[in-house]
Amino acid sequence: SSCRCRQGKEHWHGGYQLVVPRKGSYSRTYHVPREQVEEIQSRLAQRQELEAKVREILEINLRRWLRGKRQD
Repeated sequence: SSCRCRQGKEHWHGGYQLVVPRKGSYSRTYHVPREQVEEIQSRLAQRQELEAKVREILEINLRRWLRGKRQD
């Protein structure tokens, strides 16, 4: 993808782009310099691990709730 920054023409920065979806709006795109790619990847992996743990907790709570409803 190209950039239209101060250089006044389309060019490639040589890094990466991070696209962040936003509710009710357009996605936001951020330029990530090469020297920060590992840090961003690490943070994204941490986020994915957190989301997986939250899903697991929600599933456990749902099962407990359903089990309680059956006993009523």
